[in-house]
Amino acid sequence: MTVPSVLSRPGPLTRRAWDPFAEFGDLYERMGRLLDVSLPELAARERRSWTPAVDVEETENSYLIDADLPGVPAQAVSIDVRGNEVTITAEIADRQRSGVMRQQTRRVGRYEYSVRLPGDVDAESSEARLSDGVLQLRLPKVSATSSRHVPVIEAGGSEAGKQARSATTSGDGSGSRSATS
Repeated sequence: MTVPSVLSRPGPLTRRAWDPFAEFGDLYERMGRLLDVSLPELAARERRSWTPAVDVEETENSYLIDADLPGVPAQAVSIDVRGNEVTITAEIADRQRSGVMRQQTRRVGRYEYSVRLPGDVDAESSEARLSDGVLQLRLPKVSATSSRHVPVIEAGGSEAGKQARSATTSGDGSGSRSATS
């Protein structure tokens, strides 16, 4: 005896694959709205701290960071460099309003961005420029120490070694001495 099989055609409900992460996004959104209503002071503090769009580019000689800071005056921006870690902080003050705020999508409050770069930078030679709402930061890489050739002098009693040592210690009058003398 054979069992009949039922073939189903893909319809509007079966074409879309189930995405479990979409449900997490929906849950995150709902929890955010619940917290906004139940703990408004926490929601207000979260809105005050923000991170703008930032590009970090590495060239042969330096790291270039472009950060969008619309409405931020240059004196409100602080940049700290320690080794290979760069921290940019800024503050956008909310302006005094006389009317009722119906909608607010512009960011206000404290801004902080930190990035750890692949190599150390020369903080003394760094440059920052704020123009048209974009902070442009150029951080030169610390140059690798230049290599130099160190001559090896043979230690021992050979005549050639003694002559090389005497030429090194008295040859140019600079007072440099051999490590083996």
